[in-house]
Amino acid sequence: MGQADKLDSETYPQPAHGWTCFHCGETFTTVGAAQLHFGATPDEMAACVIKAGREKGLLMALRAAEDEIAKLRVWNSERENLARLATLMESDIKRYFAPHGGPQVHTVFEAFQVFDAMEGRAIAAEEELAKMRHEIIKTFIPTKPSST
Repeated sequence: MGQADKLDSETYPQPAHGWTCFHCGETFTTVGAAQLHFGATPDEMAACVIKAGREKGLLMALRAAEDEIAKLRVWNSERENLARLATLMESDIKRYFAPHGGPQVHTVFEAFQVFDAMEGRAIAAEEELAKMRHEIIKTFIPTKPSST
């Protein structure tokens, strides 16, 4: 029994005698052989029950397909969550812009463009305000005559 066999067993340490199937009585002394016969999780059907017999190629393909299905279920769940978040984000963006009579905004990119344009208008308004202040000061506040 190697160190890798001990690390591969996630539920409990490998028994000294291995794992024995109560369906067929066969004993498996490595984690790989036990997983091949019993499946990776307790809810999978044992190979002897599937009646794969000694055809390990078919059994290996079955177990690989089961693993792939499990991975795809996780992947699909993650994508469903991302889609749900995207829908919530779109409704939040619409809710933010709609009450203000602003432009129709549906995406984060469109929201960024609106905020960028708003920032540009604010910068332009600040420049105009500075010019007006300068003109007011120049017009209404007399300058001291120079004494020569």
